[in-house]
Amino acid sequence: MPPAMQVKLLRFLQEGTFVAVGGRVQKRADARVVAATHRDLEAMVREGAFREDLFYRLKGVVLRTPALAERPADVPLLAARFLRRVAPRAGFSADAHAWLAAREWPGNVRELKAVVESAGALILPGETEVDAELLRLASGDPSDDGATVPAGHVDPSAGPLDAALNELELRLVRDAMAAAGGNQSEAARRLGVSRVGLIKKLTRLGLR
Repeated sequence: MPPAMQVKLLRFLQEGTFVAVGGRVQKRADARVVAATHRDLEAMVREGAFREDLFYRLKGVVLRTPALAERPADVPLLAARFLRRVAPRAGFSADAHAWLAAREWPGNVRELKAVVESAGALILPGETEVDAELLRLASGDPSDDGATVPAGHVDPSAGPLDAALNELELRLVRDAMAAAGGNQSEAARRLGVSRVGLIKKLTRLGLR
């Protein structure tokens, strides 16, 4: 918050008066203020980046929300809730629960939400389980092995051999998915690759 805004907020908290944007008449408000921050305001006061009088005006009852890493029991509950939003019938495998519990979640609940919802969006129709490999892929841990291209596209700049191999891979992956009825795990088994490897191929080949 810029220093000028800090002064205005302090004046409002002390006097309970304000002038609406575009207005000229001073009005009075009877309000209770709830402030939230992820910054260390006491350190900012010592550094001169935050007004000390405003800090003590705001510091009434302090409620500290522990980081997600400090409350691991909340992780499976929150993860299940986030997954239901994007895949109501899906659940987590045992190794997925272990992966969720082992991660430190430096981004707290927002990071957990983003990873779980991304993993849920990767589930194909007919599948109802999110495993650890899918979570790792959604978290961005595995390296991306290619950009998405339109379905059936073969890079025109590739040589004859590369183009033929791309076309063969496209046909094999498409046939495996069709034979497996859209089930990623079964298609991966038929192709002899991991499920994450198959998802990467589906994305790169434009089949997702």
